[in-house]
Amino acid sequence: MLKHLPVLDPLSLLVLNWEYIYFMLSLVLFMYLPYSVSFEDVQNGSTTVLIPNYSIQWWFLAAFVLIDIIKNCLTASYIKGEIIREPIKIIKKYITSLEMPLDIFTGLTILGFV
Repeated sequence: MLKHLPVLDPLSLLVLNWEYIYFMLSLVLFMYLPYSVSFEDVQNGSTTVLIPNYSIQWWFLAAFVLIDIIKNCLTASYIKGEIIREPIKIIKKYITSLEMPLDIFTGLTILGFV
């Protein structure tokens, strides 16, 4: 089943544009989140700083991270200078790298579970 999945070229325009958008989104969040936490409205004596309000923007971010995880599982990668285009090896490399736990942690943080 995994052998029939399409594998993306890491230097394709689609992957490069996705990475650019992901980087720009990260920059916006890097500036927005500290501002929103610092100036959070306090209502009824409690604050909701650590719990996102689950508006459309948070679901969009969670979907974006999920799509990024899928994209990383389907993008060819380099191992010892050789490009690997076999989906099983790509997924194995992604799972054993530091990138997947960070992506999962980011998704859980956006949803407010961490």
